[in-house]
Amino acid sequence: MAKGIREREFQNLMIQWSLPMGWDFTAGRSLSRETTQTVIVGQLRDAIVRLNPGVIDGFDVHAVVEEIVATVNAVDGGLVRANEQVLHLLRGRKEFRDADGVWHALKVIDFEHPTTNTLVVSDEVTITVPGKTSRRFDLVYWVNGLPLVVIEVKSPTAKSAWAEAAREINNVYATEYPWFFTPNVFAVASDGLKLRFGAVGAPTNLWQPFRSTADDENLSGQADVQRSVQLLLNPATILDMLANFALFATSGGGADQKYLPRYPQMEAARLVHERVLEGGSKGLIWHHQGSGKTLLMVFAASLLLADPRTDSPTIILLSDRLHLVRQTSGKFTSAMGDAYFHQPATGGELRSLLADDVRGVISTTVHKFADAGKNLSTRANIIVLVDEAHRTQSTRSASLAGQMRAALPHAKFFGMTGTPVKNLATDTFALFGEETDPGRVLHRYSVSRSLLDETTVPVMLDPHPVSFEMNDQALQEEFDQFADDFDLDDPDREALSRKFGRLTSVFSNPDRIHAVCQHIVDHYLAGAYRNGLKAQVVTYNRELAVAYTDKINELLAGFERLRCSPRSGSMTGSPPR
Repeated sequence: MAKGIREREFQNLMIQWSLPMGWDFTAGRSLSRETTQTVIVGQLRDAIVRLNPGVIDGFDVHAVVEEIVATVNAVDGGLVRANEQVLHLLRGRKEFRDADGVWHALKVIDFEHPTTNTLVVSDEVTITVPGKTSRRFDLVYWVNGLPLVVIEVKSPTAKSAWAEAAREINNVYATEYPWFFTPNVFAVASDGLKLRFGAVGAPTNLWQPFRSTADDENLSGQADVQRSVQLLLNPATILDMLANFALFATSGGGADQKYLPRYPQMEAARLVHERVLEGGSKGLIWHHQGSGKTLLMVFAASLLLADPRTDSPTIILLSDRLHLVRQTSGKFTSAMGDAYFHQPATGGELRSLLADDVRGVISTTVHKFADAGKNLSTRANIIVLVDEAHRTQSTRSASLAGQMRAALPHAKFFGMTGTPVKNLATDTFALFGEETDPGRVLHRYSVSRSLLDETTVPVMLDPHPVSFEMNDQALQEEFDQFADDFDLDDPDREALSRKFGRLTSVFSNPDRIHAVCQHIVDHYLAGAYRNGLKAQVVTYNRELAVAYTDKINELLAGFERLRCSPRSGSMTGSPPR
């Protein structure tokens, strides 16, 4: 079947799937707009009048609409920054001055009742201006006359055809007509078999599927795409993402960045918010490593801070390592601003903040709760979001976690982890999980779903046994001789044997260290190094990490001397480090 027919057929399918969710279809050529216009002005004007009864009477509605359209069309600071300003306006946070000079925030969209907005889906929407090539968008989803979602469809004739659709949105449409994307919440690319959504301008590796953790993992092909349309293009989802989950940041003084949530982040953040409103005291979020738990904490915190029902809470973003604190703090302050944000430098500063009943966000490590004492703050609207919740969160009352809980006896605790632990010292499920939650887990994003979503890549295990032998009989004879020399009795012999007969004694044998490190260096130089790749070595403990480092450096130094020798052949390149 011809390429154009396939694409048009799929466009029609997406329209059919959208109609039951409250969208009305209007063909692009029949829209009440000029092809030069981004906004359907009549629909926007009607929405402003309808959504602001009793207030709008004091306004020149025509002037308000003109101001909004001018804001939409302004992209001087770059598309991402313009997108942030327009979404700020659409969230109802921009004030307009009435005829008496009084400022009012006006509603542009009804977020509480999504289907009461004017919802239109259109195909073949043309945009053009004099001197530019006209472009035609496959599908546009309009809310109150504003284009919130743009979709590009490709025929599934090539591998990753959806990625070509995403690149066309980024490199052609948004480049040539950036003002059409200033109201954009997200864009969608699909080839009929796969669907991905992302922020306009974001590289394709950041475009994500949108699914549900409650659905069958085996859903694929067109059925998977249909389900994604039902979930992602539901008016409630689009407006929820606009109101609560589209965050903006400036990365290291560089280009502006827009963050959109992955579907498990959105689900989990909502569940944390709901659990707090219901009066629950805890919850365990079990998400596979690399799924974005730091950003999940930021999304959850933003929901809690924005909701007046939480009564101005204190939210503690807790990590066990300083670099994680900096990572979380950077995401939070850049995405949401530094108002009401605190990062205490010492345990004393942390205690002062809590004792003084400070509200907002505190980003800190669990170690700063050492010697915090009991009942430092007895408020119930303190919410602790714990990153890497399987670490430092011991069940023992004398632990740092125990001291933290004693200091905050009525706080609510939510643990985020990819590897929950259950042993004699720690039970992540008991510490954070409600008994009424299935398996004591509030939300689960499994490794299998993560692989299916291509959020993470599979780890391929390639065993490389290193030949190493120890003479057990000779070792035993040496030990017996040592014990005899020091006249050890049987209990002392047994205790000493247990201590030095552990696995660590074998691991720390110098000959074995040399054999293992030689194998690592040979394997690295033969493969990863030649391909310009890096390598990571994991050891049993810190002492072995130091020993391996010294030995690997020694062996690499030998390789460098050989490489620089006139007899070493033609190998070139920088020495590995």
